[in-house]
Amino acid sequence: MYTTTIAINKLAPWHGKSGFFVYFMKNLYKTFNIAFLFILIGAIACQYAYCLRVSSSFQGRETKDFCKKALEIYWDKLLRDFINKGQYPFDYEASTLLCNFEFIKRILKGETVMPPEIEIHPSSRCNKFCRYCIGNDGRGEPGLLLERDVFLSLVEDAHAYNSMQVNPDLRIRRLRFTGIRGEPLVNPATTEAMQKAIDYGFEVGLVTNGILLTDKVRQVIVKGKFIQISLNAATPETFSRDSHVTANIFYKTVDNVKKLVKLKREMRTNLEIGLSFVITTENYKEIPEFVRLAKELEVDYARLRAPEGSITGTISNVQWKEIDAYLEELKKLEDSSFKILLTDATEKGVFTPDFKFCPAHSLLGFIGPDHNIYPCTHVEHRAHRSFGSLKIASFQDIWGSQARKKFIQEFNPQEMCPSCLTGQSRLNRFLIFLMQEYNRDSGFLQWLEKWVKDYKHLQPKTFVGSIAASTSL
Repeated sequence: MYTTTIAINKLAPWHGKSGFFVYFMKNLYKTFNIAFLFILIGAIACQYAYCLRVSSSFQGRETKDFCKKALEIYWDKLLRDFINKGQYPFDYEASTLLCNFEFIKRILKGETVMPPEIEIHPSSRCNKFCRYCIGNDGRGEPGLLLERDVFLSLVEDAHAYNSMQVNPDLRIRRLRFTGIRGEPLVNPATTEAMQKAIDYGFEVGLVTNGILLTDKVRQVIVKGKFIQISLNAATPETFSRDSHVTANIFYKTVDNVKKLVKLKREMRTNLEIGLSFVITTENYKEIPEFVRLAKELEVDYARLRAPEGSITGTISNVQWKEIDAYLEELKKLEDSSFKILLTDATEKGVFTPDFKFCPAHSLLGFIGPDHNIYPCTHVEHRAHRSFGSLKIASFQDIWGSQARKKFIQEFNPQEMCPSCLTGQSRLNRFLIFLMQEYNRDSGFLQWLEKWVKDYKHLQPKTFVGSIAASTSL
């Protein structure tokens, strides 16, 4: 091993293409270890061939072919390390690469394209006050609502963009209605906006606490793509204690879910219905009862996740072991129509950014209830970090503006973001890897495109819905 390292380091004084091989060889050695020894001699010959500019066209071609193959093996290994990081639906890298490859191509080339998904926060008001809510930090601000005219114009603008976009793979596909500080259905214009988006052919998703899931709302969202209802309890007592509402609201919410499931069955739609549960030290013992309730209600999935914000990390390792034991036992409830979306190890906590720029924001636009467009849900409600206001310009104009480009160039997550969602963090590291390889070798993109095509037909998804290729739920 020491001798091998010496051999690599002896190549260090060379620059240009050969300098790239020093970088390549060191990283290949880290990746393959002993297997590296089998190709070291050939790679060194390749290094000398570049430096001495081999005169024989046959010898030069043979050397370059070997180097290209070795480089592709290296790329494949690193790419698969990213792709295999999480099981669905926590396979953020794989889902994004397979679902949004045309967008990724443009991002690597430095082009500006509209995001495949827009997340809309219609309200900063909420009809609950959950103790563990990540939005509590901004709850002291006056309650804000997206104005109806601006709200509907946003949907119109997205539709107009899609109508002009020749490449269907570069169109905006999904509008997601949710909120980090408020309940989206508190805004009376949300239902109208969802209906318009569905009529225009967008995938529509709704994240709600379910209290305002009235018959009118159910008639609209049943034709959407997904709905995730945040219940976070299995009993009215826990629900009331943690949400600061009366216990009867628990029964009302559960009844709303029952009615939606019944309507979906009657209308034979493909709406994906899920119940979510934020795990805390006070409610984690209700996990088995919650999952059984979700199964009984005949929803498509039960999702359990770690909390974020001020109480993140308060769950002890002993409690996590107890939770893991629950989940192992509950797996027997899964079948073709019901899944338990487990919080895996990478989801257990909040992450401080270790990257200095944020390419992931290009795949998801955030609209705050103050009408501003933001790079991330974590900086939503901080107007000085917005790209611009929908009250002044359209989404499309703001997204392609010089002001946004300048903001992104100066935006440093390490300085501006105290924390980063797990999915966003992983996606940023992945995109930065792709950008680095593309900048080092322009042939990387052509290789990547073929790799994606070959990989796609081998990876059928049998359960694709609310969080496929999505990172902020």
